[in-house]
Amino acid sequence: FQPYPLRPLIKDAEEVLYSLSFSPDSQMIAAGAGDGSVQLYNVASGRRLFKMQSATSKPAPVTSLQFKPKQSAIEPQLILACQSTGVLTTYNSFKGQTVTQMQVVNENQAPVETYVVKFNQDGSNFVTGSKDGQIRVYDTQYSKLMMTLKEGNGKDTAGHSNRVFAMAYNDKSMNILYTGGWDHTVQVWDMRVHHSVYSLHDVSIFGDSMDVRQETLMIGNYNYQNQIQLFDLRNPVEPILKESLTWEEEKQETVADFDPDELKKLEEINEKLVEEVQNPDDEELQEKRLHEQDEQKTAELPNQEDADLYEATMIYDCKFGKTATTFFAGGSGGRQVRVYKQGKVAGVFRPDGAVYCCAASADGRFGAVAGNKFGIQAFVLE
Repeated sequence: FQPYPLRPLIKDAEEVLYSLSFSPDSQMIAAGAGDGSVQLYNVASGRRLFKMQSATSKPAPVTSLQFKPKQSAIEPQLILACQSTGVLTTYNSFKGQTVTQMQVVNENQAPVETYVVKFNQDGSNFVTGSKDGQIRVYDTQYSKLMMTLKEGNGKDTAGHSNRVFAMAYNDKSMNILYTGGWDHTVQVWDMRVHHSVYSLHDVSIFGDSMDVRQETLMIGNYNYQNQIQLFDLRNPVEPILKESLTWEEEKQETVADFDPDELKKLEEINEKLVEEVQNPDDEELQEKRLHEQDEQKTAELPNQEDADLYEATMIYDCKFGKTATTFFAGGSGGRQVRVYKQGKVAGVFRPDGAVYCCAASADGRFGAVAGNKFGIQAFVLE
């Protein structure tokens, strides 16, 4: 593969970063850190503008954040940040100050661990995905809960049964929302009927690894094959594209190319890891435990042949550019970031740590990745 050209690395960001978002004008990029802070940078210079911290006694990782879609020239550019404890904080990016703060709670008013937050297209509403598998829809202006999505249609959809880590609105409808998580399903919600209307199965989502563009749904799988899948939303029965991210092109074609014994060993390692992080008695953020294991996996493999096989990149995040034929993804294991243009591989690069998050600018010009203490790596998409 050809190496992909990169912009200068933003090295000031040396913490573990779990989330990224470009400003609507593509001039700034915000990063959510493991220490609970939101760090704001100028994209062109890499200079840090602000480091913002919510007023909580026990800061938790900022697992998701997003700039509010800008609707007028005089409106300040706001950032909505979600900590894993369910604390949602809105920041003014021009002043580096907190605007509002709230706590996601359940019907009993108890705090709910929350991992992902997304605005709809005009910023009038935002949604959250949580540990309890429920999707909460809020009015942005008043931070008021409008509805809770948790059930299926009673026939062939059932809602989520586990944590929700990924969300994406249909880019042509504010009524259709796609969500995914640890129950190995993607649920398709219709806001007009308040329940899931369709579901996809056999996916492995461990980060915000879902995006929608031009009737195409992209899913990034935390798996050792078929890590990138594209679905035509007009007929989403089978993927229209399956891509496996390894460093050797000849290992991309099919699982049959691998030695069965080696595949079995790798499968056992993957299953053991998933079993460990899903221990229901553990009160720590399970995703964080996954991250801590990532950097040690290759060293723990029994021999060099396994290590070569494990160069597959397990996806944590993926994003489209301006069109459905431009996209990129990154993760752990092989740590490959692969960029596609016109549906073909345009190039790859390998950061100095696992990739936990991706972002694409609204105009489709830039992409960026961040993760385990290597900074923020931006690059030109278009």
